[in-house]
Amino acid sequence: MSVKSRIQQKIAVIGLGTFGSSLAKELTKAGIQVLAIDTNIETIDEISEFVDHAVCMDAKDRAALEQNGIYRVDAAAVCIGESFQECAMVTLGLLEMKIPRVLARAHGDSEAIILKRMGVQDVLFVEQEMGKHWATLLARPGVIEDFEVAKNYSIVRIAPDPEWIGKSLIDLKLPLNHGFTVLGCYTEDRFELIRGADQMVSPEKELLIIGHHQDLDRYFAEKAQ
Repeated sequence: MSVKSRIQQKIAVIGLGTFGSSLAKELTKAGIQVLAIDTNIETIDEISEFVDHAVCMDAKDRAALEQNGIYRVDAAAVCIGESFQECAMVTLGLLEMKIPRVLARAHGDSEAIILKRMGVQDVLFVEQEMGKHWATLLARPGVIEDFEVAKNYSIVRIAPDPEWIGKSLIDLKLPLNHGFTVLGCYTEDRFELIRGADQMVSPEKELLIIGHHQDLDRYFAEKAQ
């Protein structure tokens, strides 16, 4: 996606609890225009400085949605977590209004099934995903970030092993010895791709690696001993 198209994209975030507020802020950081909606005026006041447009309103009110530009959004994320009935009613309204893409939050499989049958394209399992994320971080000491990119494979951000410092990737033979490959490195939050196998491992640079779950778990289990 080009920078221009990303900046022009507009997404509505409805329900500004902990997850919804975080989502709205992260979308804004990514250059996306955010329409933030909640029924709590204090929540709207808090989020207003971080997003393009924040409105205190009942998202079940279709006329109010229209007045605030809901038809101009490319997608809508319904993040209401307190009441599934409320979430479902808002979601149904957005689907009937033909919003191009609708995502909605579910607390379990039964709610997800209902949302899918309604026509929701993507279901957000916030609690389950956070539980899985934290379980992974706890099970793999030393991991800074962990992203599952395919079945049984993850990309992991780690601090370099002290034994690797000052050695080149070709000498370390990480794919052969540990089963994972280094994709790039971070200096603070600036990312750069690996230039070649002769690149040296530096203590100041965190590494981004990809590997099979079994290989990653084996490596971190050995490091924890």
